[in-house]
Amino acid sequence: MTVRDVLLQIHDADTREYADDTDQIREVLIHANYLSQKDVEVCLGFDMNTLAAEAEFPAIKALFDAFVVLYQAEDA
Repeated sequence: MTVRDVLLQIHDADTREYADDTDQIREVLIHANYLSQKDVEVCLGFDMNTLAAEAEFPAIKALFDAFVVLYQAEDA
């Protein structure tokens, strides 16, 4: 499963497992997909512009932005 696929599946606040972005990212993106630190680094480089045409782009981008803030801060 690609970063794109995961973001498209887990962004919807009405259907996702966790209301909090941080919990959703950690549990559904990182833990459920067994992402390593290297995987996280690859995900951080994902080009969000590839999803710009999606109707739900603002919600997807907000979740991805929370991911970036959470995991770039840990790398600092």
